[in-house]
Parts: sequence; structure tokens; C-alpha cells
Amino acid sequence: MTHRKRRRAIILVVYALLVFGIVWWIVAALRPTQSCSDGVQNQNETGVDCGGVCGACTVVLETKDIVIDGSYVIDGVDGRIDAVAQITNPNHRFGASRIAYTFVLKAADGTVIGERTGTTFILPAETKYVLEPGITVTNNVSVAQAEFSITDVKWKLFEGYQEPRIVVLNKSYTLASSDTAYSRVSGLVRNESPFDFTSIRINVVLKDKDGIPIAIHRTRMDTFDSGMERDFSLPWPQKFSGEVATVDVEVEANVFDVDNYRKHHIIQ
Repeated sequence: MTHRKRRRAIILVVYALLVFGIVWWIVAALRPTQSCSDGVQNQNETGVDCGGVCGACTVVLETKDIVIDGSYVIDGVDGRIDAVAQITNPNHRFGASRIAYTFVLKAADGTVIGERTGTTFILPAETKYVLEPGITVTNNVSVAQAEFSITDVKWKLFEGYQEPRIVVLNKSYTLASSDTAYSRVSGLVRNESPFDFTSIRINVVLKDKDGIPIAIHRTRMDTFDSGMERDFSLPWPQKFSGEVATVDVEVEANVFDVDNYRKHHIIQ
């Protein structure tokens, strides 16, 4: 290559680099600044405008509503009313760490004569009872209607949780022979899970032959460790209407509450 041709090639290369630099500068100047609101997955985002430097992406929970299977009222002690509802979670991957609910008791004319609010939780695909004993009724008016409603639900994807394996053994319903109790339900609960729980709750619902609740009771046990067995006995001090055909005993251990786990035993 002659000196003249070499010089021309160098000039062409310099010219091409100059044009490329100008074009790049123009494109860079016109290109919008990357941000967490530009509608484009850029930077180190794992989704559009979320993940990486933009913070966690919001998970859309596609859940079905909790089903209310039924609600009932029962004459309680000292003119008060016991209320019970049964609910079902139709979701197999999601549990509700918090369910806010309300029992409303009404007279025959629709007047509200009693009300109780509370919270509970439910596991995936679980059916459970919600008990509210001892609701005060205005002027001891007869209850004609009971309404149970769910006002708020906090869903959680069931990951990192394990369903507690707490079984109920030897449950029985007997009429009491003492003057201080009309009848009682007794049994044994065993913690077959690898977890030590701070507390558990035992709910008892007595039903007649038509499956209608006629009496309820509940109690709490504290410090329920893995492998532990403990007896329970729940008395009814007064006679109630109806004959008992079915005894349902449910045990609640809140697996959503990290403070309820005292220890996790590693099973070899």
C-alpha cells in the first residue's frame, strides 16, 4: 500500500469513528433515563419496574373467597348467647394469616341486639369452626337471626409453613355426676409435629342428630412441645337443650405467628 492510500484509509477510519461518535451521542441524548417507572424491564430489574434496584415485585394473589358454611346461635349462661360459624378455605396453596369477622344478632324486627367482632386464621383447604361464647344481648331480647360476615382477609402463599400435626385421641362426652357440672367432654391431645408451640386452642362443638350445634366450649393450653401428650376436660355447668349425637373437637395452632414457635426439632 502506497503512502497516499494509507493516508486515505486513516482519514476514512477517523471519519467513520467521528460519525459513529456523533450518532452515539445523539442516541444517548435522546434515550430516556432508565428508572423504576419507565415501563421497561431494564437496569437489573427482574420484572417491569420491579425487582433489583426497584424493590420487590408485587405478587398478585389469585384466591377464592372463604366460604361460610353456616352460622348458629345457642343459649349460653346468664342470659348470654353463644355463637358459632363454620368456614372453609377453598384454596390449596394459600392460607389466611388473619381473618376479621363479625357476629351480628338480631331480634324479630331486625333490630341489632348483640354484636361481637374477632379475628382468626385458616390453613389451605381447611374447614374450621369460629366460636364466640357469651355475647351480651340487649335487655335479654330473644334472638331471631344471626349473621356472620368476614370483613377482611390477609392471604399468604403457603411456603415456609408446615401444617401442625396435633391429633385428638380418646374423646368422649359424658354426663357429670357432680353438682358443679351437667356434662363434660374429655380427651387427649398429642403433638406429633416437630415443633414446640407456645400455645394451642381446643374448640369443642356438640351437635344433635341433624348436625345442628347445641353447645360449644373452648380452652387454651400453653407450652405444648413436640411429642407431648396432655389431657383435657371441658365441663358444661348447666343443662342445655337437645341430645348430643356428634362431638367435634378441633385443635388450633397458629403456624402464621412466628412467636408461637418455641423450637423446631430436626427429625433424623
